[in-house]
Amino acid sequence: MRRIGFLFLFQSLCFVAVYGQNVNSTDSTVFLNEVEVKSFVPKTRLRGDAIVTKIHGTVLEKSGSVHEMLGKVPGMMMEGEELKVIGKGVPVFYVNGRKLYDNEELKRIRSEEILEVEVINNPGAQYDATVSSVVRIRTRRPQGEGFGFNLTAGHSQDLRQADYADPSATINFNYRNKGLDVFGMVNHWNSHTLQEATTDQHIYANVGNQVNDNWQKGKIVTSTAGYGMNYALGVNQVISENHSMGARLQIDHLLNNESPLTLDQDIFNNDVFYKSLFSETHTIYDHPIGYNLNSYYNGRWGKIGIDWNFDWGKKGAEEKMDSKSDDVHSLSEASSNLFATKLVVSYPVWKGTVNAGTEMTWVRRDIDYVINQDYISDSHSKTEEDSYSVFVEYLAKFDKYGTARIGARYECVNFDYVNLADAAANVRDTRRGIYPSISYSVGFGRVNLSLSYNTKTVRPNFYRLTDATTYVSHSMLMQGNSQLRNQINHELGLNARWSWIMASVSYTKNNHMMTQWSYPYIGEHVPVEEGVQVVRVINLAKPVKTLIGFINASPSIGIYSMNTTMGCQKQFFTLEVEDPREASGKRTMSYNDPVLFINSNNTLRLPHNWQVECSLNVNSKGNLQNYRLMKWNTGLSAAIQKTLLRNNALTLRLSANDILYRTGQDILLDSGDNVMYQCNRHSSQRLVFSIRYAFNQTKSKYKGTGAGGDAKNRM
Repeated sequence: MRRIGFLFLFQSLCFVAVYGQNVNSTDSTVFLNEVEVKSFVPKTRLRGDAIVTKIHGTVLEKSGSVHEMLGKVPGMMMEGEELKVIGKGVPVFYVNGRKLYDNEELKRIRSEEILEVEVINNPGAQYDATVSSVVRIRTRRPQGEGFGFNLTAGHSQDLRQADYADPSATINFNYRNKGLDVFGMVNHWNSHTLQEATTDQHIYANVGNQVNDNWQKGKIVTSTAGYGMNYALGVNQVISENHSMGARLQIDHLLNNESPLTLDQDIFNNDVFYKSLFSETHTIYDHPIGYNLNSYYNGRWGKIGIDWNFDWGKKGAEEKMDSKSDDVHSLSEASSNLFATKLVVSYPVWKGTVNAGTEMTWVRRDIDYVINQDYISDSHSKTEEDSYSVFVEYLAKFDKYGTARIGARYECVNFDYVNLADAAANVRDTRRGIYPSISYSVGFGRVNLSLSYNTKTVRPNFYRLTDATTYVSHSMLMQGNSQLRNQINHELGLNARWSWIMASVSYTKNNHMMTQWSYPYIGEHVPVEEGVQVVRVINLAKPVKTLIGFINASPSIGIYSMNTTMGCQKQFFTLEVEDPREASGKRTMSYNDPVLFINSNNTLRLPHNWQVECSLNVNSKGNLQNYRLMKWNTGLSAAIQKTLLRNNALTLRLSANDILYRTGQDILLDSGDNVMYQCNRHSSQRLVFSIRYAFNQTKSKYKGTGAGGDAKNRM
């Protein structure tokens, strides 16, 4: 803890060479008939139920990619390479109203293009009931016509693995002529990842009248190597001031992806050496091409506003797994098709606006799995899911008395799982639900408050809604669960802002929470001494209650800007688990230890368009769901950036990630009859260089918002 405090103090003192007193504000300039009026607008503010952060004109504008920038936005945090809304998990992202179904696109958009970011941690009825948080990104829209483009090239080099070198390049182009707007993108990427895990695991099982203790310790190394292309082409037509329409097609082509796994373990039974195990598994993914087509119409007929979207998506993949050391070979083929449409109609009523609409999604998914093992069955299944939703929402503004939003969403989901090899495993189910939402925001001078409540759900991914068993390694099998129930979340939140200080508190009650659980596997061909376990997703029997609070400070003093978030996440959750070591066969587990976190981003804007950054992310020990973090996690990164040429057309950026190599996690997973301690280290210590050049770039006016977003993610 002393070391963490020293690092936090050191990286803050490094930036104290500051001058000037322009605190908490950025210049906003408006021209009125040759009269220039300057005002100072807070960088972060509450607008309704959204935490709005201005990007253009602030230090966040020079953050490299949007992916890098969002980790520094109040209300968000970066865990490894994954962006999360604090306390809400991975959000749904929108760019100018268009939903992103591939979050890797955030790495292909530059922070210089962004006007503002809205973080919504309690989204309303217009969003799918599975959406627990939303991030809306608005880009700048400079005027101009003709052809423009921007080109970004980068290189990411792992500092511990010399052959983990990942170059990438993206070109975005745009042609605009009056109301016609044609745009496109071509991207090439490379990716290498590595996870090294040391494990110490005990699996307890009743054998006769004795408890067998299977003890496994060793090392698991998992890596991936892949490269691919992304293409996008779209057209937008502004018919008049009140009417526009367009279409956008994106193709994602994974050209190569290989994932070897090495397992090196010693196995003991009741403290007696059983055997040493060395297993190598190699997985190759072939022909995984994904298509997504979105078309939209956005218009206004008198007082009636119409926003309509149609989406079509198709994905296919073939996975070949070979384990020569165990003589195990499998082939899995999956294909998915999606059709979705969403209609939103708005109409002014009294002091506000009524938004009402419907969203419908149809998904078809086929999976064939073949393996050369007698104790694992082949599977051939078809899954159909049809989702129908209607929603209504009223947003009213009462001047100095604030803004209120109330709404509700009704969803009906028909699920049909057909096991072509075993009709007894077929599942047909209809799930219905009403999901209310309400929020109220008000301002008192420089203080803004926002209070909200909503009900959300989490549906299992399609590949989990099967009872098929798949081979992972010699000691692990994965199994689906067609009986999974939807998780239901009740969420209450309060946000407050004063000047450059913002605070947030939320309470969530999760019913039927879905989580991974492991069980000993004992079969005719697999004796208990082998220590094989089955991992599957289950619904927890008791609700999980979570309280999360954080405070954010984002002052600016001269050339120095700070954005620091400190918070705590506390669970209230106990669970009775199966444990054959106990006389009763059961044991009560407590998962109530809090997790503390600190995210501090510091920026120094120097003369001649230089910028220096330093960031520190810290997470403490504590419980998350049904596992425990066993050590403090510390991430330290830094970057330097220089812009050149007219209008800052050329940007050079060099960043160093995970400088201390302390972002690995030590995790304890206690399932009663299976206790595993695992230390994970990742290929996160990297040096990244990027160069961006923009020529006469104009931004697309595309207004498609997308439909069927939840189903796309679950595919």
